[in-house]
Order: sequence, then structure tokens, then C-alpha cells
Amino acid sequence: MSYMNIFKFYENKPETHEDQLTRAFLLVLKYVNMAQATFVEMIRQEMIEKHCQEIVPPLVANESWISQIETQKSSNSMGRIEKEAGRLVSIIISNKILDERVTVERSERTAIYDGFIKYEPGWLLIIENKPNYENIWLEQLNPNISENITIEEKCIALCWPDIIENFSSLLERDLVYGSDRKLLEDFLDYSYSLFAWLNPYTKFGVYKDNEYLLNERCKEIMRQLGMGEVGYHRGWHHYIQLNYGSVKQISLFPSIESPPNWEIHLTLHPGDTMTQARELYRKLDIERLLELAEKGWKIQTNFHFSFATKNLMHTKGRIKTEEYLRYWQRNVDSLRQIKRDEFRDFFERMLEMGIVLADDFSVFKADVLDTNRNFVNVCPGIYMEFKWDKEQAIKTDARDQFVEEVRDKIEDALQALGIKN
Repeated sequence: MSYMNIFKFYENKPETHEDQLTRAFLLVLKYVNMAQATFVEMIRQEMIEKHCQEIVPPLVANESWISQIETQKSSNSMGRIEKEAGRLVSIIISNKILDERVTVERSERTAIYDGFIKYEPGWLLIIENKPNYENIWLEQLNPNISENITIEEKCIALCWPDIIENFSSLLERDLVYGSDRKLLEDFLDYSYSLFAWLNPYTKFGVYKDNEYLLNERCKEIMRQLGMGEVGYHRGWHHYIQLNYGSVKQISLFPSIESPPNWEIHLTLHPGDTMTQARELYRKLDIERLLELAEKGWKIQTNFHFSFATKNLMHTKGRIKTEEYLRYWQRNVDSLRQIKRDEFRDFFERMLEMGIVLADDFSVFKADVLDTNRNFVNVCPGIYMEFKWDKEQAIKTDARDQFVEEVRDKIEDALQALGIKN
């Protein structure tokens, strides 16, 4: 039985095997005509860009159609086809475009083609699928085919993110309906969940509430902002690394607390170190910062101590945010390291101000008093957060406005902090 029967699957291969992805993709091509047309057009555009001598005709041409689709087809089983005249195109699909110059040549090896498509009139398309670019073996692009078949010497390289994006576009534009639409949706769900790294991360609306994919979209947005290198803090989130001002990291990330609902969070931690705190309170526009709270921002105190690169005893205290900001702006010049013989008195002073709580003492004792540290740094930071709910994020991103909206929010925050980027 052919594995191109939708009810026949590879029982001896894991669901994450590349052959399973190939088979699923070819089944979509077999049953969804719009997917066929999209794929053929991708091949055509690549052939045009590479100045191939002959270009496959579009599927919309009256005489063009796909007459056969197979997977794992051996070159030894192509006897009847090899007696026909035709032109063969070798196609490689990976997670990124193969950028090497490859000349496709006739080979003597016994070849097993991941995908084989007979495209009338007179075209043979062979597909090599390597979801991981590092696993590409160029010899596999060379067919074992008779002299009756002419070989296009230029390899056609496609990438999965482009295919997935184009298939998603068919759904977004309502160009497929009924069973075709459901089959395409199921294929995208399958690829998102089992081959998540192939997703193009172009819109929140196509991620099916998958936190991994939502996070990848957030990473891509941070890259598109071009404000700094995107790094990762283990146990926290990906972030933009800034090289100036009172805030060094800006993070955009998803949270899913009650599936299928989720939110996208934009967060900043100004004054997270003592040096940053000095910079913060010398330039902070308190009125402007408090106005952000009226525009949907959450502004909270984020007081803590630190030693070397380790933060100690975070607390929100009971002091109002405005009082906290004005206190540290008045006392910015007093920010310094606290010596061991001052630890208790300083904690008591902060407790009296409401900057720390009585319940914080046990953590303070463990993190500071009961250690061998001779000093700690005082870090009167701020926590800033803006968030979009699922509906807002999807709609804004669908209008291609999410990146600029994030940029505007960041600009508002940095201006309030007195940072000129």
C-alpha cells in the first residue's frame, strides 16, 4: 500500500522523523489544489531568479496538472517513467535556503526520493527534505535517471518557513474552504507542534496558543526593533540588551495562565543596579512616568539589595509608588554600599519608610545578615509593564502594526526615564 494513502502511516518511525513531515506535506499537495498552485509558484519564482533555461508552467495554465505524487520512491522503480521524455528539477527544502552553488548531475547511485511529483506536461520534480540545514548531503540532490530525461542543472532551494507562511496566507485570505481548509489547518498545527523551529513567526494569529511559538514571535519583534542584541537570561526571558541609560534590558514575552487565553508582556527594570539607580533618579521625569500609569502601564517599586551580580531580597514594600520615587530622587546622592555594621540600622530605616516590610526580615537575614558579606549595594529600582491581551495582540499584529506599537511604548518609557536612545 502506498504511503500516500492518507490512512497509511509510518508505524516504525517517530512522529518527529523528517519522513513524517515529508509525507504530511505531500498529502496536502495531493488533496489541496491551492496548496499545489502555491508550491508550483514558489518553484517558478526560484527558477526565474536563478535564470533557468526553462521554467515550469503555472498550475493555472490550461494544460498543466499534477498527475502523480509519491514519497520514498526508489529510482529502481521508475522504469516506465524513464522511457518518456521530460525535464527533471531537483528541489531541496530545509529550515533555511541552501546558499551553496550546486550543479545537479546524473548519478549512478540508487536514489530514494523523499518526494516525487509528475507535473504535466513533461516535468518531473524530485524533492529532498532536510528540516535541519546541517543535515543536507549534496549528493542526494543528484538523480539516477535515464538519458531520456533532461536535468535542470540548477538546484531549486526552498525553505520551510516560506512554505508555512504561504500556506498560512491561504487561510488568512480565506482562499481555501471546507475539507481543504481543515486539512491545511491540521498540517500547520502538526508542523507547529512537532517541527516548531520551522515556523516563520510572522503573526500572533497563526500560533494556535502555543507558548513556544508566541515566544519566538516576541523574539523576532525584538530583533526587528533594532535597539540592541537579543539575548537570553536563563530562568527568565529573552531580552533586548541596551548599552546606555538606567535600564539595560527590555523584554517582550508571552504568558499563558489560563489556556487558551494569553497575554504579551513588555517589561523594563530601571535602576536594577546601584549605578543604574543613580542614573535613573538624576534624570527621571516623575510626572511623565506617572502619566504612563494612566495609559495602561503598571508602575511598581522594585527595591532590593545586591552583591556582585546577585540580587537579594526583592520587595514591593507598602510605600506608594509616587512617594518612593520622590524619596529616592531627593536622596539619590546618598546611594552607596551599606557596610556590615550598618545592615540592621539601614533595614530599620527602610522599614520605617515603608520601603521594606517586617515580613522581609527573614529573607534579609538569610541573604545578608547570616552571610560573610561585608557590604551590600542598595538598588531602589522600578518595575514597568505594559501588556496586550490575546485579542489585542492578534488584531494589531494582523495589521502589521505590532512592532511599531511596541517601539512607541518603549519610546514613551525611555523618555519618562530621561533616556535618549
